[in-house]
Amino acid sequence: KDDWSDDRPWTPERVLAAIHAEMSPFNWGLFKPSQKEVKPIKWGHGSLNTLREELKDDQVQYGLMRLSFGSGKFKRSHWVYFLWTPDTMTHEYKKGRLRMKHVSYNGEMQKLLAPWTLSLTVEHKEKVTIKDWIMRVKKTVVVDGDDNMFSEEAFKKALDEENKYIQQLKIKEKK
Repeated sequence: KDDWSDDRPWTPERVLAAIHAEMSPFNWGLFKPSQKEVKPIKWGHGSLNTLREELKDDQVQYGLMRLSFGSGKFKRSHWVYFLWTPDTMTHEYKKGRLRMKHVSYNGEMQKLLAPWTLSLTVEHKEKVTIKDWIMRVKKTVVVDGDDNMFSEEAFKKALDEENKYIQQLKIKEKK
């Protein structure tokens, strides 16, 4: 079992394993389009605002984000796989062709980043909001019990719990 410390290098496999874990220092990652291997560009922990800032207007990117809701034994996690294919690329010479080529890798990228709960294609940063993604998770997932489990408040509660965990990891590393 990985202790998620920085003692070992963050290989593509380890970054992906951290995002897939229920509790780790990373809940999202962005990846270069590839047909054969996982190529992380950037990874981190936090809300969709942090992730949105890393999306490039001139690059197709693939991503995976763990959306967790609630805390303790009531915490539930869902993984959102997404294809960032900025609409702005269609207006630039040669960027449109590159965009089409990289979008065609979608099937391979879905396999490389699996497992995930929900797949999205996003073309505008305005669609990368926690409200929109929670609504999409709600539509996809069968809810057992409380429908209010999928809310911004429940997401923030899970993020707070993960942040406490990350702080404990950092304290442990300093010792």
